Amino acid sequence: MKKIFKVFFLGAIALLMNLTSSVAQDLIVTTKGDTLHCKILGIEKHSIKYSFKTDNGTEVTNEIDGSEVKQIYSKEIQDLAQKNATATANEETQNKEENRVFRIYGGWAYSYRLGEAKSDIPALKSLLEDIKSGYEISGGIHLFITPKWAAGADFHLHKASAELSTYNLDAKMDVGILYIGPSVLFFNEDKIGTFDAVMGLGYVGYTEKNTANNKSETDKKASVGLTASAEYLFKIGDHFSIGPKLGFVLSSATIKDNSSKEEDRTLNLSTINLGLAIALF
Repeated sequence: MKKIFKVFFLGAIALLMNLTSSVAQDLIVTTKGDTLHCKILGIEKHSIKYSFKTDNGTEVTNEIDGSEVKQIYSKEIQDLAQKNATATANEETQNKEENRVFRIYGGWAYSYRLGEAKSDIPALKSLLEDIKSGYEISGGIHLFITPKWAAGADFHLHKASAELSTYNLDAKMDVGILYIGPSVLFFNEDKIGTFDAVMGLGYVGYTEKNTANNKSETDKKASVGLTASAEYLFKIGDHFSIGPKLGFVLSSATIKDNSSKEEDRTLNLSTINLGLAIALF
């Protein structure tokens, strides 16, 4: 009984080892439906060379005509094909990055002006609070120096307006803050989109138009400002993308008062912007 059990146990182990070996081997399926567990040695123009082991362990090399083969499975060939496909995809991506010349973008955003609204008159303070909210239109163009870095220029235009109406006063305030100047772009691309970051230093122009009882006055100031933005744009096509954008413009200007009773005051021109951007590259 023990001898029978031992023979059965050793036979089961041998069968398991044989099955494991078969799984690890290559496979050729012929047009007749036969399967050959073997090791594929090479694929010629019209034939496939392979080797296999006989029951007594002898290794035999053989060759089969390509017209008799329906399908083959080779882990080594699959790995090589995957490697070649990956290398081809990487090469295509690299070529696309190297051939990229410029990037044009435009955007629209909700824009909020920073700084505290200061006034001792409640109605005027309310007007100054309302004028802080507006919108921003932006755009720019950058030329690529490397696949990830580009240089160019962009602009940001903040617009806002507010009205005040009392029993003896109808007033309206219109504000425009324009940034324009050189900037640098960092560009990083993945499978579904691109991450872009822009930073620049340039000119900031401030325009304020006040209308009270049908009389208008316009005040203009010029300054220097810093801009920065970051966005993630989802690919719509090979050269078009769209997505959310967050940015800000930091600047201030000094308003000089000709009256000796009042001191010069600093005007905060800084804005923070959240919106949508579209890019062509």
